[in-house]
Amino acid sequence: MQDELTQEELKAAQAFAGAPVYAVSKEELERKVQESEEYWNQLQTVKTPTPVDVSVLDDFLAGVGEEEHPQLDEPGDYKGGQLPVMPRTVGLPTYAAVPEKAKKAFPEKSRRPMIRLYCFPGAADNYMLWLKIATSAPDWCEVAVYEPRAHGFRPDEPWDRTLEERAADAVKVMRPAFETHAKGGVSEGAPFAFLSHGIGGQFMALVAQRLKREMNIEPLIVFANDGPPSNVPTLTFEGYALMCEDAFKFYEVFQPGTIQQINKLGKDSKAGKALLQKWWRSMRMFEEHAQRSIAKGEPFHKFNCDLWCLEARHTMDMGSHIADAPAEFQKEWEGKKRITASGPDSGNLWNRDGFKKWADWTNEDFNYVEVETDHNSAKNAVEVQNIVFQELAGFCGMDYTPAKG
Repeated sequence: MQDELTQEELKAAQAFAGAPVYAVSKEELERKVQESEEYWNQLQTVKTPTPVDVSVLDDFLAGVGEEEHPQLDEPGDYKGGQLPVMPRTVGLPTYAAVPEKAKKAFPEKSRRPMIRLYCFPGAADNYMLWLKIATSAPDWCEVAVYEPRAHGFRPDEPWDRTLEERAADAVKVMRPAFETHAKGGVSEGAPFAFLSHGIGGQFMALVAQRLKREMNIEPLIVFANDGPPSNVPTLTFEGYALMCEDAFKFYEVFQPGTIQQINKLGKDSKAGKALLQKWWRSMRMFEEHAQRSIAKGEPFHKFNCDLWCLEARHTMDMGSHIADAPAEFQKEWEGKKRITASGPDSGNLWNRDGFKKWADWTNEDFNYVEVETDHNSAKNAVEVQNIVFQELAGFCGMDYTPAKG
């Protein structure tokens, strides 16, 4: 579906997207945007890899520089019953903000939620791209999707410079919702789950670490949907160096479809440049976080719940069918072999060994499931929905009839 909003749609939607959480003046906001742009422009000028600085990750894990919040005791057991309306903020958009044409394609239903599902996007992702799963969820589940700064309904906010900075923003904008689950909250102890897509799982783990440290709350179950944990890179050093040197040339190899979109918009047009920046900045943030995590060694967080890794089998097994693919796709596959970290003979972004490292990120059971879908479709795939909602149904004693594709 179309994920970009027209200016008219955006202006109409922002009034409903959710409550603001940053009390800054227009001048202060403009200053922060300018500082962010100067940072990213400097990286483009330098064109060299950034030295791995583990202190960025360590400072986040230790809470250095964050707003002071009293550490809460563990919440008591939930007393049961329907959950109240979830507090929504600008980074946790409400369905009311969705343009009418999208509402017709993805109508919402009346909900009586017994559990919440918090979703974490990957690179260049936004709330509108999650509408199918959000609206298809059974009426006993409320789905909330984090939307980063400079994405979707937040176009005027500054770009984050690191994934850790993005995670800090996520905790801030999602705090009103998470506080309802915490000690003293209106629905203290109420159940919730986490779902990520692609490299959004790396970001999900950062948020989970801070929630445990600050609020003593944890998800009942975690789903990492077709993406690796933080200690698994997407790129080889050659691939990372190319990304730092020339964003356009990198994406010509890494994601030719994006370059086709950019060329259609006009490589030098405002829209074309913005699309390239969205992908390049997002990917660089994730990859540099992975480098810090690998340098740190052991996983920086352990979930105390079952963790499911859902593999999009059609993408993972692409190599075994590459000889039957169109010549253009075979060329793309060969080009990606030198820049992706899935192995010298693969053009995939990741491999099964990398995905299975999620087992080290939980103290409970690890489940690995091959799903009959591809990576791009996996976010909203019926096959994924059925796994997720079947498991959630068991937690809150509700029925779930598997959806048909």
